[in-house]
Amino acid sequence: MARSASWRWVIAGAAVLAAAAAATAFAALRGGDGEPRKLADEFPYAQEAAATAGGITLRLTSADFSGTATLVRLEAEASGLAEGGRAPAALVIARGGVRGDFAALTASAGGALTGGKAAPLTLRLSPVTDARERVLEVAQVDLYAADGTAWSVTGPWRLTVRPPGDIDRLLPVEPLEAAAVRGPAGVQVQVVSAARSTTEVEVVVAFSGGAVPLDVPVLRRPDGTAFPGAALERLGDGPFRFIFPPVDGPVTLVFGHMALPAPAGAPAHETAVDLGAVIAANGLAGRPGESAVIGPAAVRAVRGAFVPLRLWFDLGPGGKTRAQLELSGAAEPAPGEPGPVGWVALPGGKLLPVNAWGVGYQRDGTGAVVGAVTTLAIDVDDVSELMGTVAVSLGAPAETAAGPWEVELGPAD
Repeated sequence: MARSASWRWVIAGAAVLAAAAAATAFAALRGGDGEPRKLADEFPYAQEAAATAGGITLRLTSADFSGTATLVRLEAEASGLAEGGRAPAALVIARGGVRGDFAALTASAGGALTGGKAAPLTLRLSPVTDARERVLEVAQVDLYAADGTAWSVTGPWRLTVRPPGDIDRLLPVEPLEAAAVRGPAGVQVQVVSAARSTTEVEVVVAFSGGAVPLDVPVLRRPDGTAFPGAALERLGDGPFRFIFPPVDGPVTLVFGHMALPAPAGAPAHETAVDLGAVIAANGLAGRPGESAVIGPAAVRAVRGAFVPLRLWFDLGPGGKTRAQLELSGAAEPAPGEPGPVGWVALPGGKLLPVNAWGVGYQRDGTGAVVGAVTTLAIDVDDVSELMGTVAVSLGAPAETAAGPWEVELGPAD
């Protein structure tokens, strides 16, 4: 049976390029026929503004307005901005880089750079209250090389945003509410806040026990029509914020699969693998793109669920060598537990925190989760640091549960 996978990548203390690129895709808007607009569509109010600073040009092409947000679409071009011989591969506007008459409502927006041009960026900004022109000021743009190296370019870029003259009709907001629902595996879904405007339905949802949704949630009408949403961000270690098209009438919020992290304090799972033997047997030199399967003979100990499967190399930040170790199981951080998801002890005794890891959930043809793999990134100065037995200590693996969890949303009393 065919399989697919969904991934959650986490980089502690740094921007996540994949997440920044995905942040441009949340703007599902109304269309001319009253149905939600497709994600790739331009916004309905054309804008013409451009500014250049530090080799980067930002162009404001369209916008939309409501009582919950101002949504703007930007095009970006960058030229001559290599840093230390590294060309920028992604461009990100972080929340702190937005100033002027607006505040950013989401953590960041960004996209991959191809030929010096970025995919259109969508910024979700604070709402306006009248038709006066406003200035969107971008104070800083962050650039990322393919190896994760980051540097910043300072502006400012000042862009004039022009709301429509009849903006009053776009500003009504309808508060929504829902009772908490406890579904499969005892996971409780609690709607912290919800509101419907002319551009979106915004829902903030908390899950008991540190559960993490693995599927894109949908809003479902009574006739069964479903409208996928997008995860904007997680608010610290707590609730998740989702955005949906502005579907009218009664709707049901539906979640599919959940990852269920082990509780805080659960015993660590430990794995020891002789990476030196794997590197030598396969003639690896730590060059980007090199890889090898980890056979049973190289596995020195497995105390728990994480079995090493594969090793491959890539560029690390600052010219380091990045070794990526793939293991079976899902390393999701325990709820409320501080610090990294785990630790790696190198043969020479150096202890490194796991600051970058990804979890891939494998699915069968029906969409059911049938397995998971965790990929850890280990950044070293030289591949010689890996010649010997590497010990990995991770928290207990997460389990998965299939839904659905269904929450009916209705007008607040």
